[in-house]
Amino acid sequence: MPACTATLLSVTLACANGSLIRESVEYYPVRGKTATELTASMASNGPRHPRGRNAWGLTEWELRLHYQLEQVDGQCHLRAPRLELALRIVLPQWRATAGAAPGLRQQWQQAQRQIIAHELEHRRHAHLATADAQRQLLQLPPAPSCALADRQAQVVLRTASQQARRASLQFDLDSDYGARSGIGLQP
Repeated sequence: MPACTATLLSVTLACANGSLIRESVEYYPVRGKTATELTASMASNGPRHPRGRNAWGLTEWELRLHYQLEQVDGQCHLRAPRLELALRIVLPQWRATAGAAPGLRQQWQQAQRQIIAHELEHRRHAHLATADAQRQLLQLPPAPSCALADRQAQVVLRTASQQARRASLQFDLDSDYGARSGIGLQP
C-alpha cells in the first residue's frame, strides 16, 4: 500500500515588492519502535530527491513570472512584473507508539528539528532568489522591442533560479545532505 501524505500547512503571502509566495508543508508517515525501524521507514516512505536519492526531508520550488509588455514611443516597457514562488516542504512524521525504545522520542525530536532546519535553509535560498529577481525586474529599463524585453525578463528569472539552485546544491554537498549537521538516529 502506498504511503500517504497529509498537508499540515498551506499559506499564500502577498509581498510588498509585488511577489506572491505559496507554501505548503506536507508530512509523510514514519513507523517503528526503534531508531533502526524509523530510519528504514523514512528510507522507504520518504520523498525522492531530484538527484535520485532518497531523502528524509525535501524542499521543492518553482518560480513563475507574470507581467505585461507595453509599447510606448518606440520602447517596450515591462509592466506590473510579479513573481510567484510555489514552494513545498516534505517532512517525516512519527507518532510515538507504545513499546518504543527508551529515549527514542527525544532522539526523534532532535532529528526532526535538524531536518526542519535543513529544509528551511533551502526555503531561504528560494525566498532570496524571489526577492532578488523581483528587485531586478522592477529595475529593468525599457527595451527597443517587446521581444527583447521578454528575453531580458526571462534571463532575470532563469539566472535567479539557477543561482538559488546552485546555493542549495552547495549547501547539500557541504552538509552531506544534512549528515554533517547531525541529522540522524542512533541505533
